[in-house]
Amino acid sequence: MSQVHPGDAPLVHDLIGIGFGPSNVAMAIALREHNTRVGGQAPVTARFFEQQQSFGWHRGMLIDDATMQVSFLKDLVTLRNPSSEYSFLCYLQSRGRLIDFINHKNLFPLRVEFHDYF
Repeated sequence: MSQVHPGDAPLVHDLIGIGFGPSNVAMAIALREHNTRVGGQAPVTARFFEQQQSFGWHRGMLIDDATMQVSFLKDLVTLRNPSSEYSFLCYLQSRGRLIDFINHKNLFPLRVEFHDYF
């Protein structure tokens, strides 16, 4: 157990997130982009708490060849910042899969693809 010494100020964050699911991942990205934009002036501090050891999206529910029922444009960032480096389209481009995705003629990605993106 650590001791509190006189003059030690408690650490205060602007935001606390419980769980690190898609909503809080999106929040963390928004904060990172905000802090990058403002530089060292008025950064927002945050701390996220998650009980799982690693990220898992729909654990045990990813069926081969199942597609998402939600548009890929409703990813972690596109509606807030379409030019974000964290968008699903940027993810596909960085892996050399954007052209294949567009030429597939199905605008609903496989659940496994979206899981990899997260």
